[in-house]
Amino acid sequence: MNKFLFLASIAMIALPASAHAQNSSTAPLSYQQQQEQMAQQPGGQYVPELNFNFGEDEKDKRPEVVNQYSSKYKKKMEENPEDAKKPRPILPSFNYDIGFVRAPGTAPGQATLRLTTPLAISGCVHMKQPVVAIVETPPVLRLRLTEAELELDKSVRYAHFQCDVRTQFAYFELPLTRDELLEKGITRITLKSDAGQFRDIVLDVNESRMIATSTSTKTGAKEMSVPGAGGIATYWFYPENTIVLGAPGAKLDAAARDEIDNRARVSGLVPLSDQLPGFEPGPELAENAYFVDTSGHIKRQIETAGKPVAFGSVTTSETYFGPNGQYQQPKNIAIYARLPGVNE
Repeated sequence: MNKFLFLASIAMIALPASAHAQNSSTAPLSYQQQQEQMAQQPGGQYVPELNFNFGEDEKDKRPEVVNQYSSKYKKKMEENPEDAKKPRPILPSFNYDIGFVRAPGTAPGQATLRLTTPLAISGCVHMKQPVVAIVETPPVLRLRLTEAELELDKSVRYAHFQCDVRTQFAYFELPLTRDELLEKGITRITLKSDAGQFRDIVLDVNESRMIATSTSTKTGAKEMSVPGAGGIATYWFYPENTIVLGAPGAKLDAAARDEIDNRARVSGLVPLSDQLPGFEPGPELAENAYFVDTSGHIKRQIETAGKPVAFGSVTTSETYFGPNGQYQQPKNIAIYARLPGVNE
């Protein structure tokens, strides 16, 4: 027998029985025991096990973590399974941008008050616009909104976003008639939803214009979208055949404006301010000139073309910079006639 094997056998025989049993039943080392063994090796380093409880004394001081996906926050659908099939509201019912718009085909003496959510939704969804119930209690016009709802498009799609993907806004439009407001003495509009009353609009109406002052009943701030700022918007009741003259993107000096005015009068146009005393376009529209086409011939040209039509040109000066400094040079600018826009 090999000398070394003989000595090893003697050593095993000399071990007590308890040692054999201990070696055969040794459990795997824990993470901490492994780290302690590594620390005893040359160059070893002990890394303590991380404890995320931060000690029992600090555990109760931490804010409770809210799991938004927890089942306790989900609506129970078992009671009425049909509820799961109904569209779900997602947009706020108390936050709307409010302003006047001039819808195409608006008759003289009419205006449109538009309320639009400031958030847009895009994707494979169908939007059900808010439902508005209107109650007249002169001098107040009370509006009750039911918020917009979204329904997912669950049709089979064989490609990513294979559906009618478009940006959608929740909005509604309230037509207002000048003569009806004056006859019924309506001077105020209130807006209310499931969140409570959130907007109060005071109206000042006469034959020429309507001024609306909108105040948030939640914050007290005056809020009104275009065409108005600081919570106040003015809507002018344009007479029939109102047209707008201007040069898109160009700034006109006083001489060019006088030339447009003279050319318009020669063509039989009447300044809008002659028929609407006190009329002034907003600062964002100051580059335009507003007239009434009494004969209607220019308006018919615009409607036939389906776009603005040329109305001659004017000469203005433009600043250039050369080797000897800046200098002025005449420039012809094309003038176009068009119908009033949505925000005019």
